[in-house]
Amino acid sequence: MPLINNHTSPLRGIWKIEETDTELLCMLDNREWYAPRLETMPALQRRREWLAARVLLKTLLGKEVQVAYTETGRPYCPGEPYAVSISHTRGYAAVCVTTGFSPGIDIEYRSDRVKKVATRFLDETELRQISPECDMLSLQLYWSAKETVFKALGQPEVDFRRHIRIRPFRPAGAGVFLAEETRTCPGHIYRIRYEVTDAYVLTYISG
Repeated sequence: MPLINNHTSPLRGIWKIEETDTELLCMLDNREWYAPRLETMPALQRRREWLAARVLLKTLLGKEVQVAYTETGRPYCPGEPYAVSISHTRGYAAVCVTTGFSPGIDIEYRSDRVKKVATRFLDETELRQISPECDMLSLQLYWSAKETVFKALGQPEVDFRRHIRIRPFRPAGAGVFLAEETRTCPGHIYRIRYEVTDAYVLTYISG
């Protein structure tokens, strides 16, 4: 079973997606929950990622729960005390579950594609504070962290350049840095924990 990362503070995990969509669906009991959404997903990779996240959530909680979405796209579990954040990327799914705060998690496969869109999500101050020797890794972590904060906020009309700012840090294999959001009033500062592997970067809110 490709659960490659499982932690409890907060409850979170990563699933390496090696199964077919049919195999993943067979790991779930209430298949009627998933059929309507799967019918709208012609892309096989998307189906596998979506199902893997549900299998991972079931594995973490020890029971199968239904996932619905708010108008802003935030996932939640109707009738359950859990708050949940879900992310998936090429070959991996990640889930974070909490009961005391709004979670945020993001996983991104290692790629240089983020460099092409850096000016769309970083302001001039952030671009200047990225160290040249860590350029690509910093860009990936900044992007992933902003996605994580966006998910935790659950707010409409969030501008990544104006509303979320990453405070300077020097990337390593794992660690913590700060992200500040100004979309709400009076705003909030998040502690972002991160992990870096050859395959992906992962960021999540630690509380």
